Amino acid sequence: MAISANAKFYSSIPDPQPTLEGLQTIVQAIKNNVEILTWQRAPTAAHAVSLQDLLDLGLLDTVEPLVPVQSLVLRSMVATGSIGYTTGAGGTVAQATSKSTGVTLDKTCGTITMDGAALAADATVSFVLTNSTISATDFILLSHASAGTPGKYVLNGRAAAGSATIDVTNISAGSLSEAIVIRFLVLKAVVS
Repeated sequence: MAISANAKFYSSIPDPQPTLEGLQTIVQAIKNNVEILTWQRAPTAAHAVSLQDLLDLGLLDTVEPLVPVQSLVLRSMVATGSIGYTTGAGGTVAQATSKSTGVTLDKTCGTITMDGAALAADATVSFVLTNSTISATDFILLSHASAGTPGKYVLNGRAAAGSATIDVTNISAGSLSEAIVIRFLVLKAVVS
């Protein structure tokens, strides 16, 4: 991934001037930049923040020079070191009648409790998660959170506009009749 030469759409903060007008200019520049970076208003150019912008704001660390993307670490904005969704962003839902029964949950993260019907060895079952927060270009991150036999399932999520198809494969040597709990997370993405 190359570092793009994004146009600067926020103004630089001027050096302090010992006048009331100079102080007002600084305060206005800070206010404008905060509103743009927090999406409170649209910037004057297309909203694009470069890696250098993140470094300048103190939101990015580098282990090596700014060339290898693998060396970049995004800093947390909270003291606990957590990055992710806050309380209220998630939800829970359970399948009603079978492992292929679709579910609806309009949340960006949460849990899905599958039906306890049998899933044969080496078999895959698919169901649809209807979810208005999902776009076709998003990533659906899945994990086997609880219930059932750990390490015996492979999960895959395929995003579409307003839904995702979730595939669950039993990779054990025998049939499993377990109501596993799947944790999901919608990771917003674009292709251009």
